[in-house]
Amino acid sequence: MDQYHFLVGEFSKNSPFIPAAASAQLFAWFAQIGEPVERYGSRRGKVVKFSQRNYEKMLFAPDADSIALFSPRIVPPDEADDITNCDALAVYQPAVSLLLAMRASKHCARRCKHMAASLRTTARHAGF
Repeated sequence: MDQYHFLVGEFSKNSPFIPAAASAQLFAWFAQIGEPVERYGSRRGKVVKFSQRNYEKMLFAPDADSIALFSPRIVPPDEADDITNCDALAVYQPAVSLLLAMRASKHCARRCKHMAASLRTTARHAGF
């Protein structure tokens, strides 16, 4: 079983959910750790291939209430759960929290130190 490094945070009371700002910060986090975004969580709860057009439609929909982004698959889709079948993932859901995760075996200790710094920056910009 793979190990992951996690950062989980809770939102400040009455924090507004601003999808565009949150999305920009999550994409910045992926860029900082050197992972591309290949998939995202659709409104129907499925993990789907990233399409800028469809992602923006979902992001700016009036009922948008969360963001989930995933790096490329590690193994074929039938061999692992779609949500954990990646090296990095980010979930932003005001009703619950912010979750950032990276697969431990992918990154050496030096990168993990850089990851911790980028997580603090992302959390600060997200209103934690």
